[in-house]
Amino acid sequence: MEEEYFTEEKMAELRKAGVKRTAVGTKAQQIDNNIDRTFAFRKWRRNIPDPAPYTTDVDMIEWVYVDDEPKAVAVLELTRIDYNIKYPTVKPSYLAAIKERYEKGQEKLACKVAQALDCCAYIVAFKEDLTQFYVCNLTRDKGWRAMSEKGYEQWLRDLRIWGVSY
Repeated sequence: MEEEYFTEEKMAELRKAGVKRTAVGTKAQQIDNNIDRTFAFRKWRRNIPDPAPYTTDVDMIEWVYVDDEPKAVAVLELTRIDYNIKYPTVKPSYLAAIKERYEKGQEKLACKVAQALDCCAYIVAFKEDLTQFYVCNLTRDKGWRAMSEKGYEQWLRDLRIWGVSY
C-alpha cells in the first residue's frame, strides 16, 4: 500500500475548503457529534505495560499571542460536577475529594507541563449545564474559587490580560 503525502497543492486545496469557525472566529469542533474519537487509543495506550513512559492527557491549554508569538497562559484539567438531587449545592467536601484525586499523581504532571510552558495549572470543575464553575490553581495551591458562567468567561479574559490569574 502506497502512502499518500499531501503536496503543497493538496494542502492549499484543503485550506481553501476551510474549517468550521465559531462566531468569534476560533476553530470550531469539526464533527457534529459528541463522540470521543480518541477513547480507543487512550485506553489502549494506558494499558501498555512498563517500561513504557507514563502518559497523561492535558484537557486544555489556553493561549494568547504576544508579539505574534503564541504564549501559554494556563494548563486546564477539566472535571464535570455530577448532579445529586440530595445535594443540589456543591459542598466543600466534594471539591476536596476532586482535589485529593488530582493529588494522587495528575497534579504533579499538570504542574510540570505548566512549568515547562511558564504558566499555571488549574482544575476547572463545572456543572453540566455550565452555570457554575470552580477553579483551583494547582501551581499556587490556593484552594477553590466559585464562579458563574460570566465570572468564568471574565477569568479567561483576565488570563489573556495578565497571563496569570488567581
